[in-house]
Amino acid sequence: MRFTRRSMLTLFAMGRFQVVGAQDFLKIEWSDLQPAGYDPLKGFDLERFRSIKDTDPVAIAMMDKLRSALDESPPVRSMDRQRVMIPGYVVPLEGRPGNWREFLLVPYFGACIHTPPPPANQIVHVVLTEPDLHIQLMSAIWVKGTLRVARSNAAVNSVAASSYRLDGTVVGTYRPREQARRLPF
Repeated sequence: MRFTRRSMLTLFAMGRFQVVGAQDFLKIEWSDLQPAGYDPLKGFDLERFRSIKDTDPVAIAMMDKLRSALDESPPVRSMDRQRVMIPGYVVPLEGRPGNWREFLLVPYFGACIHTPPPPANQIVHVVLTEPDLHIQLMSAIWVKGTLRVARSNAAVNSVAASSYRLDGTVVGTYRPREQARRLPF
């Protein structure tokens, strides 16, 4: 489902999205990629989990169940085929330093590399139309492009499952302090 002009105006009026640039990209946040009310920990007995050792077979089974729940996290179907702009951190998949063409975009530094991967609906598989010479490993960047609901699992990209794919067209450095004064492109 695509946003209509009327639904976009309603969302803009509520402050949910911003139009950026001359080509009407929706500036989105990571929370926009999770369905309302989504709770990956729903149904898990966290008190019991805290009281058992990591090596306990019950803990191992609970971690496997949690990882499965995170990998199967639901996408927001209305985001399919939207032209968006989203900030995040780079986890490279294909290419070499200074020549990344394919990477995962994640919401926080260290995701997928130094920590367990976030829920699949918080990971975007980015494929750039042209390799970018300026992207650095775990750089904070902006990506513009067409977002699609397209699940990939960790077996496909060897790092983490993702719920979205972004066919990226433009990449820019994310500078939080400058964002308040001007747009990044």
